[in-house]
Parts: sequence; C-alpha cells; structure tokens
Amino acid sequence: MTLHAVFSTIALVLSFLAKSYTDAPRFTSYIITPMSFLCNTFFSTEQMPSGFRQVISILPLSQASGMIRAVAHGEEAGLFGFAVLAAYLLVFGLLSVWFIYRKKNL
Repeated sequence: MTLHAVFSTIALVLSFLAKSYTDAPRFTSYIITPMSFLCNTFFSTEQMPSGFRQVISILPLSQASGMIRAVAHGEEAGLFGFAVLAAYLLVFGLLSVWFIYRKKNL
C-alpha cells in the first residue's frame, strides 16, 4: 500500500507541474526512465562509485526494489526503506494537498 501511495503522490505532483499534455512525457524521460535504470531494478549498483550509490539509495524506487527483493528472499524489508518511503509520502502528499487546495481556490 505504501508503494502505491508514494508513487501516486509523485505522479499527482508531476501532473500539476506539467503545463500541457506534451509536457508529461518529459517528466517520464527525465525522471522515471533514469530512475528505473539506476535504482537497482535492472542493473546492480555495486559497481557504482560510493557517493553516487548513496544518492541513488535514497530514491524511492531503490528502496521499493530492495524491499521487494528482501521479501522475495524471505528476509525482512527493513525499517530504513519504510522510513525513506514514508518521507517521500509525506513530502509529496503535502505538495499534492497544496496543489489541490491552490487549484480549488483560484
């Protein structure tokens, strides 16, 4: 449930930032596609430089894929992953509420 809520609030914020229908694919090209390749979904991050790997590890897709892999291997998902995803949910949830409130009161 948390995973869906995190990515849904991110999508909602990005939909408010898009000025037109033609802007929406730009967000996919610049944010979603690089994140899917860098966040340990297709390729391992073990060979990446240490600082770069640490930045990537706090992205929501890194935490989500790490938690899913842990559960698939019979391990616990870990509290750090939940904390990172909860932080993203809080930030993007508040931004979503702010955008909706602003749109409603124009």
